[in-house]
Amino acid sequence: KILKSIGWFAILLLLSLLLAALFAPRENSFENNTTIEAPAEIVSPLIADLNNWEKWDPWFQQDRAQFRSVSPYNNSRESSLNWTSKKGKLGRGKVVLTQLDSLTYKFRIEPKTKYWSKHATGSIIINEVKESTSINWVVSSRLNYPLNFLHYFTNKWFGEQYKNGLTTLKQIAEE
Repeated sequence: KILKSIGWFAILLLLSLLLAALFAPRENSFENNTTIEAPAEIVSPLIADLNNWEKWDPWFQQDRAQFRSVSPYNNSRESSLNWTSKKGKLGRGKVVLTQLDSLTYKFRIEPKTKYWSKHATGSIIINEVKESTSINWVVSSRLNYPLNFLHYFTNKWFGEQYKNGLTTLKQIAEE
């Protein structure tokens, strides 16, 4: 009788998740922003050069022992940062800068963890206002049914990490 109840509970839970996924968005974006009391010429190199990301990247702060390699940007190739983490949660993958200009950086994130292998896209946009610089960091992802129900949780899971990254970037640039 207990096993039968557990079985029905599991079926109801699965059906609830599938039903929730029917109403979940397939695409999701979230953003964080901050204002840095430093000119754009100080802030921009911290973003444009992927070698500098370990100074402020929130995932590097979680695992400083991870292996990283950077391929530099040139006119014929995108710049990329590859990582391999010893912590299973962070896995391995790469960030690819697909557009670089003085104030807009577009990128693609390609994680490879034991739970996740979908990519996301994003941008970091810099606006200089007098002696300060505003940063807007946007990340978007698309998931097909039924995994799209995970979009209900992505802002909670990742939003704080992006906020921490911007806080660290602000501290470094204002030193």
